[in-house]
Amino acid sequence: AGVKVSIGGRAAFIDYVSPSQINALVPSDVPIGTANLTVTNSTGVSDSFALTVNATEPGLLAPLSFQIGGKQYLAALFNDGSFAIPQNAIAGVASRPAKPGDTLIVYGIGFGPVTGFTAGTLVTQLNSLTTPVHFFFGATEASVSYDGLAPSFTGLYQFNVVVPNVAANDAVPISFSLDGVPGSQTLYVAVQN
Repeated sequence: AGVKVSIGGRAAFIDYVSPSQINALVPSDVPIGTANLTVTNSTGVSDSFALTVNATEPGLLAPLSFQIGGKQYLAALFNDGSFAIPQNAIAGVASRPAKPGDTLIVYGIGFGPVTGFTAGTLVTQLNSLTTPVHFFFGATEASVSYDGLAPSFTGLYQFNVVVPNVAANDAVPISFSLDGVPGSQTLYVAVQN
């Protein structure tokens, strides 16, 4: 529709456009600090909006609809498409608790550079984060069998996280650290033994 987004004078990668929303990926070469964002369409160029660009701004997929009993659950998937939340917790959503040894697929954004790809590139092969990421179930560290951009997407990170041997609980805290810096989200998954 002729819509363009510029961030810090560089063309952003547009993923979606509607009358009320534009999804755009920040180019990886925008300098860290304050950058101006403008939108151009058939009526002209918008006023600029200042935003802060950080090297990383990591977050995991945890939609508001995954708030159960006052706790925010992570949208952690099994290979069969069901989620690691208490069974039948959300109407119409296939779910079951995870077991130690299960691999959960976790998605996120803002985790920084990976090997072999730059922002805006459709991911066609496996890659890995250049910065170390660690996942924890409570205080127990989990092993991560994949940490990189999700295949067939751009700007979406995928983590294949193996559930460690932790006590069964419908609300096990799950967290991560990126290069030693803890993530800011408070999230949960369901685990049974």
